[in-house]
Amino acid sequence: MPPLYRDLPLPTYSVDFSEPKGEEHRLVHNVLARRYNEVFDVTDYGAVGDGSTDDATAIQEAIDAVPSGLGDVFFPPATYAVGTGLTAPANVRLIGVGDASIIQATSSTVTPVIQANGADVTIENLKVDQNRGATTISTSATAIRGRQDRFKVIRVTVIDAHGVGIDMSGGDDSLVTRCFVDDSLGDGILSRSDTGNSWPAAALTEGQEISHNRLRNCSQSGGASINIQNRSGQGGVNALTDMVVSHNKIFDSGKLSIQIQGNLIDDVQVSHNRSRDQVADICISIAGGCTNVGVISNTLVQPPGFGIELTNDAGRGLICIGNTVFSAGSDGIIIGGASLMVNLEAVVMGNTITDAGSNAIIARKVGGGVSLIGNNVINSVAIPIFIQDSEGVMVIGNRVRGGSGGTPAAPIQFGGTSPECVAIGNMAWDTDGSDFTNKVCVRTADSNSDPLIGSGNRFNDNGTWNSAMDRDAYTPTNVVTDRAYDANSTSTEELADIMGTLIADLQEQGLIG
Repeated sequence: MPPLYRDLPLPTYSVDFSEPKGEEHRLVHNVLARRYNEVFDVTDYGAVGDGSTDDATAIQEAIDAVPSGLGDVFFPPATYAVGTGLTAPANVRLIGVGDASIIQATSSTVTPVIQANGADVTIENLKVDQNRGATTISTSATAIRGRQDRFKVIRVTVIDAHGVGIDMSGGDDSLVTRCFVDDSLGDGILSRSDTGNSWPAAALTEGQEISHNRLRNCSQSGGASINIQNRSGQGGVNALTDMVVSHNKIFDSGKLSIQIQGNLIDDVQVSHNRSRDQVADICISIAGGCTNVGVISNTLVQPPGFGIELTNDAGRGLICIGNTVFSAGSDGIIIGGASLMVNLEAVVMGNTITDAGSNAIIARKVGGGVSLIGNNVINSVAIPIFIQDSEGVMVIGNRVRGGSGGTPAAPIQFGGTSPECVAIGNMAWDTDGSDFTNKVCVRTADSNSDPLIGSGNRFNDNGTWNSAMDRDAYTPTNVVTDRAYDANSTSTEELADIMGTLIADLQEQGLIG
C-alpha cells in the first residue's frame, strides 16, 4: 500500500533563520526560498533602510549578485533611500512586503528609480517614491521603466512621480496589474511607440495588459492616467496590437483618464474601467487612426467635458457598447471631428447617458459608416442625439427621455449637411410637455439632410403617442413616411433583420454574449 500524503516527509530548504528579522520577514523569505532557493536580501549587502542613508550601492550589489536565471531580491520592511537609479537584469524579481517596503528617491532627478535592463523582470509588492518636490513636469522622468519583453509590475504603489509613473513601452506580453499610482505629473501608466526621444521604435509590440489598477491625481500636467500612444508615423506594421485595458479605477485625473492615440494601433479592448471626479476634459479618448478598438462597459462619472471621444480618421472596427456616462459637463459621447470630415466605421450601441451638459450623443463630420443603436438617453441640456454634417449615419432603436435644464429642439435631430441617413424605430418621451420645442421624435433641420429615411419612430407628448417627422423646419423629398409599429409593415421587418444581423456579427466577434 503506498504511503499516505500526510506520511511523506516534509521538504527542507537551505534558508538560514538563525537571526530572524520579524515574523513577516520570515514568512515572505520562506515562501521565496521554497520557490527558488535563490533569495538575496538587500540588508545582507549593507542596505540600512533608515530613510536617509543612501542604500543604492548596497541594493545594486544585491541585484548584481543574482546569477543568470531566476532569482529574487528581497526588501524587508523599511524605507530605502536611493541617490541613483536601480537597474535589474533579465529574470530578476524585486519583491517586498507591500507598502512597508519603500524605495525612496532622494530627489526627483533620480530617474528612473527602477529600470529593467532585460526581459522577464518582475517588480512586486513594493512602494516606489520618486520624491518629486517639483511642480513642473519633466517628460523624461519616470519612476519605473520597463521597455522589455514580459516586464511585470504587480501590487506596486508609485507616488510622487516627476513625469511618468510606470512606463511599459515596447515590451511584448508585459503586465501592470493591481498597482496604485498616486500623484504623477505625467502619465500614470504609459505604453508608447515613437521614433525619437529614446522611445522604442515602431516595431510590433503586442500582448500588453493594464488591469485592476488604481490611479489617482495622475496626468496633472500632461498625458493621461493610462496612455497608449504611437507617434512613429511609420507604415506597414501595427506598432501596438492585442492590448487590454480593463477593470482600472481612475480618480481625479488631471488631463485624460484613458487615451488610445495614433495610427497603427490595432485590437485594443478598453473595458470595465471606472473614472470619477475627473478634473480635465475627456474620460476616454480614441483618436488618430486606431482600428478594432472596443470601448465596452466602462462607467464614467462627472467628466467636466466629454465622456467618450471617438475621433479616429480612417478608423475601422470601433465598438462603443454598454458604457454608462453620468453627468458629463459637455457631450456624453462624441463621434467625429470638429472641423474636418473623418472617415470612421463605428457602432455605438447600448450605452446609457444621463444628465449630459450638452448633447448626449453627437456624430459630427463623420462618413464611412456610423451606427447609433439601442442607446438610452435620460435628460440632456442640448439635443440628446444630434447628427451634424455627417453622411450615412444609422440611428436605430434608441430611447430618449426628457430634457435637463434646457429645451432641446427635438430628441433626435439631423442638421447641416447630413445626407443618406436612416432613423428607424426610435422612441422619445416628453415627460411634462415642455422638454422639447418640437413635439416629434426625429427632426430634420436643414435641406441638405436629404434624403433621410425615417420609419417607426414614436414620440410620447406627456402621455400621448404620435409618430411623425418634423414637417415644419424642412420637408425632405425622399422620406418614407413615419408610422406606428405594424407587425406586417416592411420597415419593421427590415429593422428586425438589421438588428439581428448586427447582433449576430457582434456575438461572432465575442463582443457581446
